[in-house]
Amino acid sequence: MESFDARRGAMLALLAAGAGAAPFAAWVKHSEAIAVKKSEKLELYLQVLYLLLGDLISLRHGGDRLRNADIKKELSSIAGKVDFPWIENAVRGVDELVENLRRNIQKSIALDALVVQLRSKSALP
Repeated sequence: MESFDARRGAMLALLAAGAGAAPFAAWVKHSEAIAVKKSEKLELYLQVLYLLLGDLISLRHGGDRLRNADIKKELSSIAGKVDFPWIENAVRGVDELVENLRRNIQKSIALDALVVQLRSKSALP
């Protein structure tokens, strides 16, 4: 459970930085921590990211069933900064990472690129 919470915290930081709700520097400490965990697979982070994105969709569109209800405040903050196309773009970005898992891509570099991609997309003002 502790490792799940750590992964979830990192992916929450990724989404916050990607949405512009937090500075990129807030993501960097998580990225560096992920980079040193050589044995932890990227797909574990991506599974958590999909769960968080599902919760963002729910929050943006009036749903009340969250898988991560204990962090609703943090998710709501991010949900208030993004729109559906941003979330859709984020899901596509995660899908691309899933497709590239077999290529043995470096976790932190792949996730850093996703944050940069999300920050470049239009979020709500």
